[in-house]
Amino acid sequence: MKIGAYDFDPEALTLARDGVRVDVPARALEVLRILAESPNHVVDKRDIFLRVWPDGFVESNNLWQQVHLLRKALAGDPRVQVANVPRRGYRLVVPVEKARIRNEVYVIAALILAVLVVSGALWILHPRATQLGEAATAEYRRGLYHLARRQPSDLQQARAYFDKTVAEAPNAPDGYAARAVLDIVQAQRALQPAESQRLYDEGLADERAAFARGEHPYALLARASRTRSRDDFERAMTLAPNDPTIVAWYGFFETSSGDPAKGELLETRATKLDPSAPIPLKLLGIAAYYAHDYAIAEAAFRDELNVYAADDEGWYYLGLVDQARLHPAAAREDLTHAISLHGGIATAALLARAYLDATSGRIAQAKATFKAVGARPAAGYQREGVDVAALWMAFGRPDDALSALEHIDRSDRLVAVAIEADPRLASLPFRRATRN
Repeated sequence: MKIGAYDFDPEALTLARDGVRVDVPARALEVLRILAESPNHVVDKRDIFLRVWPDGFVESNNLWQQVHLLRKALAGDPRVQVANVPRRGYRLVVPVEKARIRNEVYVIAALILAVLVVSGALWILHPRATQLGEAATAEYRRGLYHLARRQPSDLQQARAYFDKTVAEAPNAPDGYAARAVLDIVQAQRALQPAESQRLYDEGLADERAAFARGEHPYALLARASRTRSRDDFERAMTLAPNDPTIVAWYGFFETSSGDPAKGELLETRATKLDPSAPIPLKLLGIAAYYAHDYAIAEAAFRDELNVYAADDEGWYYLGLVDQARLHPAAAREDLTHAISLHGGIATAALLARAYLDATSGRIAQAKATFKAVGARPAAGYQREGVDVAALWMAFGRPDDALSALEHIDRSDRLVAVAIEADPRLASLPFRRATRN
């Protein structure tokens, strides 16, 4: 069987290229055999599990590891990919024969036309989209696409497209509203307080400019994120109920308001609306983690990181999930990867890894990390404060853990949820930790 430049024997379970055998574990080749039976079609994860591991229970990360090995083995031909389809399964992407291309071209054209018709109808229904004009509408749509992906390069492109939207249609709210949301996203990512404040100020100006030109769901979303107004979130959902960004942000609001189970439901909906966007997947993972739904959380983070592997926060939370599922080796690997990305989560990841050291008997190493990080209870010490408290618990000092928690600024609602729901703090008397 030809798979791009490779020769695959599904009976003997061998893979070769140009007559040279490629060394791949048998289990990974069993996965390849199943995917190769339906090339360019999605194969459900459950079907793969049942056929590759028929004798009993297996952790979901085992499949992910086999897929990782397959991707490495097939990396020599960029036309061949093992594509992840979030929440569904995997698809073996292989070159399509020219004859089949000719036979299927009319079907594909018809499908594309149908998608364009449906998409056009949805955009016409989008509030005030018809006021933009053709050129501005095109820029606006491109910006929304990149905003949903959230990678740094995407955010830069989104800003350029929204700036063009404003230039093309200065009297419509759309460009200003979308840019207000983008300002908030970039402000949250900024490492320097001054840069973060500048972006928040620009976001407020864009939000006001949008409202001055009319009601828009993204202007409502920006204001709701700033004021935590449930009414604005619900109004935005009413205006654009199938917008994955709005659904995802509303889900995060519910999670950070103390209802991670409801947040999980909304994030699940957002991932179905846009399966390729990483943020709904990450927010689903966070909600599921705090709802103690660890299997869902792990799957969501792995899907998110398959799309955006450089997300240090995703690796950090995956480490916490693996730790909660009693997989310390995997948790250490996840947290180490988060640290290596040198992002804003590095300190929290170092402390979380020190917790692993402490609970596995490497007390001296954990204390050395604690001292090197310089972590201590202080006002405004947010997510790291939860990890500090967890580390004090691992040292057997719950009073110091409570002290760390009492110094955290509770205006960060997700941190308040973490204090209540983090499994590492389960034995703390929270009535003392939450006093004002």
